[in-house]
Amino acid sequence: MSHTTKSLSQTPTFRKNRKFSEAKTNASHSQALRKKLLGNEHADVAGTLGLLGQICFDQKDFEGAEDWQRKEVAIWRNLLGTNSPPAPANAQGYVDSLARLTQTLLARQGYAEAELPAREAVAFAEKELRNDWQRFRASSLLGGVLSGQRKYVEAEPLLLSGYEGLAQTAESIPADDKVAIADAIQRLIVCYQDSNKSDKAAVWKTKLDSLNSKK
Repeated sequence: MSHTTKSLSQTPTFRKNRKFSEAKTNASHSQALRKKLLGNEHADVAGTLGLLGQICFDQKDFEGAEDWQRKEVAIWRNLLGTNSPPAPANAQGYVDSLARLTQTLLARQGYAEAELPAREAVAFAEKELRNDWQRFRASSLLGGVLSGQRKYVEAEPLLLSGYEGLAQTAESIPADDKVAIADAIQRLIVCYQDSNKSDKAAVWKTKLDSLNSKK
């Protein structure tokens, strides 16, 4: 096992135990080594940037997370270039990076800023990842962005289709990303609460409680 791989393998444990300083040190060291060995425009370098963004997000350092995530998005965009169709791993990495950037912007209520990456993720996923769970997460996120802008009529179908798609593809969602289903339900609750549809919000609260009780 290379030193880079060994360092990264320890990072999830540090994150789980909320040892964010150690996690960030490992990921930063691995990123520096990867850039030296692989150059700036490489999928592994983008992946480590994304990990650094997640660590910042864990710490609620949304400004730091956004900075790393925008750099990650730029690498994936360059890797995709004009290749058609793109390699599946690159397509998934690109949509994932856009989704996480959107989540960060949503977390700090930057709804207007979040709309561009959210729409980009949905458009690309509908073309390249039609049956992938990431397509449905992207739809839910766009719904959350529009709900935050009080565009409830446009947001509701995206939120519903996003949740339904995630529920149907639940078995294919990686363990670390299973929270996407609960997040999709939470966005529906917020949308219905904010649009004064308390009866519908209550239905989804019950669904969320049921999901959480199974964990």
